[in-house]
Amino acid sequence: MKKKLLKLQQTRKTKADRLQELLVITEGTEKVESRSWDEKEDTEATDLMAEIREIDTQIKAVEKQIEADGLLAVSASRTVVNSPEPESKKISKRYSLVKAIRSKMNNTPLDGLELEMHQEAVAEATRSGQSVTSLGIPSFLIGVDQRRDLTVGTPATAGHLVQTDYGDFIPALRVKLGVVDLGAEVLTGLVGNMEFPKQTKIATAQWAGEQDTVPETTPEVDKFTFSPKRMGAHTKLSTQLIMQSSIDAETFARNELSRAVAEKLDYTALNGSGATNVPLGLMNLTNINTIAIGANGGPPTRDAILKMISEIAAKDADLGTMAFLTTPRVRYKLQTLKTDAGSGQFVWDHRMLDNLLGYKAIVSNNVPSDLTKGTGTDLNAMIFGVWNQLMIGQWAGADIIVNPYTGAKEATVELVVNSFWDINTRHDESFSVIKDIDVT
Repeated sequence: MKKKLLKLQQTRKTKADRLQELLVITEGTEKVESRSWDEKEDTEATDLMAEIREIDTQIKAVEKQIEADGLLAVSASRTVVNSPEPESKKISKRYSLVKAIRSKMNNTPLDGLELEMHQEAVAEATRSGQSVTSLGIPSFLIGVDQRRDLTVGTPATAGHLVQTDYGDFIPALRVKLGVVDLGAEVLTGLVGNMEFPKQTKIATAQWAGEQDTVPETTPEVDKFTFSPKRMGAHTKLSTQLIMQSSIDAETFARNELSRAVAEKLDYTALNGSGATNVPLGLMNLTNINTIAIGANGGPPTRDAILKMISEIAAKDADLGTMAFLTTPRVRYKLQTLKTDAGSGQFVWDHRMLDNLLGYKAIVSNNVPSDLTKGTGTDLNAMIFGVWNQLMIGQWAGADIIVNPYTGAKEATVELVVNSFWDINTRHDESFSVIKDIDVT
């Protein structure tokens, strides 16, 4: 990929040189009013324009190769364990985020692999209609898979990471990410606004007499649009940690940044308001199946949960594997709720923590637990659906702005990660939600 990036730079420089030569000819004729090109100038200009068109073709070809490398790297990163190590993994092992941050802090040029990846990120952002203002990271190095300040000298905030003779680092308690775990589809490397058609009504067959005209039915097609929306996430690293970087510190820094992005994505996929520049989350979908318990909310019931399942099936929207996502307190409530007075069976069997009524079920604190309805407060939500109908789109990689000034007195550097995403569903009807569960 490095050779391709170098070739792209050289080809673009050649194009700039030829354009400059063409400009000299054009300016020469403009200095004399109404003068046309002479025979020599006409030949030179014609040759230059032909060469520029050929260079443009070469540039597009190289850009496609670079884009293909990125897509292959993303695909390769999903290769099974027993397969040969993909190129993206090799690059990830050699790439040093801490080294790149250090260069930006010290205002020194990037070099080596860090420069190559920055250039790849710039090219990727350009193709996606975005820009990189500071430190670029290409999309295949961005993991949607942790946010906290790091300081050396304090064990609770990464002080032990400077040493290399410790065992595995124990991460801080984090919000469990739900939507990707349940199967939400993540699309990377998008370019421009993306329109996805979806069929809303199918053609149907009709019975008719031998000589009768069969009534015509026409399938209806709608669409939804993905458009990039900027998400900013930030964390802090201590200056001393960056200067004394180790493998553990490198890993930790990467995880902090990727986790900050992932947590916000997960929260927004569930709770996004749909306001300007904010994707619309599942809780606020217009056509989602909504099951109400009571005017002021109420305790969960087995019947209400079964209705979540039946509403999706009734609309032929049960298009794949389905699962529940709710809060820890709702799980507890259902683990203490008997199916009937004398059965001794509970709605959520405590022996099967990840299974509810035969479907996969997990909990996350990103599911809201502070809803209100009537006089009810602190009400919890539960979502059930076909999770691969939820789509998360990513444009380009990430632009990391390194700010060593704001926290200079505390010897910390602030990192702001800008990335571009959108969230939507193929079919809102593939999801059901309860918004008024009282867990008291």
